Amino acid sequence: MASSADRDVLSTNVKPVNYDISLHGLELDGKFGYKGKVQIELQIKTKTKAITVNAYQLSILDVQFVYNGADSQPASDISYDEKFQRTTFTFPKEISPSQHGLLIINFTGTMNNSMAGFYRSKYKPTVEPSKSVPMDGDDHCMFSTQFESCDARRAFPCFDEPNLKATFDFSIEIPDDLCALSNMPQKETKAGREGFKVVSFERSPIMSTYLLAWAFGDFEYVEDFTQRKYNGKPLPVRVYTTKGLKDQALFGLQNASKVVDYFSELFGIDYPLPKLDLLAVHEFSHGAMENWGLITYRTTAILFDEQHSAAKYKNRVAYVVAHEASELAHQWFGNLVTMDWWSELWLNEGFATWVGWLAIDHLYPEFQVWCQFVTEAMQTAQQLDSLRASHPIEVPVKDALEIDQIFDAISYLKGSSVIRMLSNHLGVDVFVRGVSDYLKAHSHGENQAAMNIDVLEYN
Repeated sequence: MASSADRDVLSTNVKPVNYDISLHGLELDGKFGYKGKVQIELQIKTKTKAITVNAYQLSILDVQFVYNGADSQPASDISYDEKFQRTTFTFPKEISPSQHGLLIINFTGTMNNSMAGFYRSKYKPTVEPSKSVPMDGDDHCMFSTQFESCDARRAFPCFDEPNLKATFDFSIEIPDDLCALSNMPQKETKAGREGFKVVSFERSPIMSTYLLAWAFGDFEYVEDFTQRKYNGKPLPVRVYTTKGLKDQALFGLQNASKVVDYFSELFGIDYPLPKLDLLAVHEFSHGAMENWGLITYRTTAILFDEQHSAAKYKNRVAYVVAHEASELAHQWFGNLVTMDWWSELWLNEGFATWVGWLAIDHLYPEFQVWCQFVTEAMQTAQQLDSLRASHPIEVPVKDALEIDQIFDAISYLKGSSVIRMLSNHLGVDVFVRGVSDYLKAHSHGENQAAMNIDVLEYN
């Protein structure tokens, strides 16, 4: 573990390059355990006998390190730091610096009911469900992930810090009649144990662990395609729901495809993945989560029933699809370029909030959303900012486990109000051109507020 004056982080002796994650042996009979294997390709920066990863509420079964594809050694000791949610593997022989090493970890975990990590959501089906849908008491279950900010470590051992980016391969064994989703399109499906199939997905682009996602359940979907072409063809956009609810996803779907095109034109950067899925999750701690290529939503934030939903929710769904704390705006600002550390949270969330309102103003000028922004965002931020409990929009974060304390309206609403003030001062066109230049300069890298201001000054 390396400590600096401003942050408490993992050691820099190794750097992740790629994760190959496979989950199997899912216990869907009420125990909700699972077995997993993760193979982490590493760059070895300095010689070491120990490698520390993040892991929480997991049982490590065995660990080995393979050096340059040949020399293998099992860990001689596994130690746990519960307070900081870290696990250290010590090896008998020193590992020399190299461009390639493979850390292989077998482990077990639980599909919990805490709405964090890899978890289960309970719901009441509106139509006859598939036979293998698991039950939790009298309720049926779907399964999904929520990794922001520090909960990827609940699902698999990893280097769970935003600037430790890597690519991801993922596969999962699920019942034959259920559907699996992840950030990328499915690569192949093959037979697993009796009654199960193994679904694997294409390799992701380089990204932070908190943006990884997967889900499985009794899903159906509605589909649309963008008007613009991406890599020579329209982009498929789908909204997934549990069976019986897909008709309520049509309004959200209609907005999603339009917003993808709008942001692609606004930033001058095409949406970079080959598909975009939106998933309605029955039990969800956030309004939405911007997992790259698989955005997850609370059901009330993405589903709208023309016959029964209150009219006020139509405006809310339109806004949430464009932004809601993460979302489509984050597919560029936050995913393509990611904050270097959690102290930059306000920039990530404040910009997404502002540009989400900008998108809805573009799609629905009759909503007069900037009047709504003043009453719902700016005035709320000012009220909170008048309290002694207020804090600056940029807060030093030493320990990533502290970050939930600043996932609040100050970071989101005061942050977006500052962004709006800056954009109005410079002119929206000039401001957006600066953001576009910034995104192009730092694609697949990390962002810092000072770097962004430098680009705006240049423009």
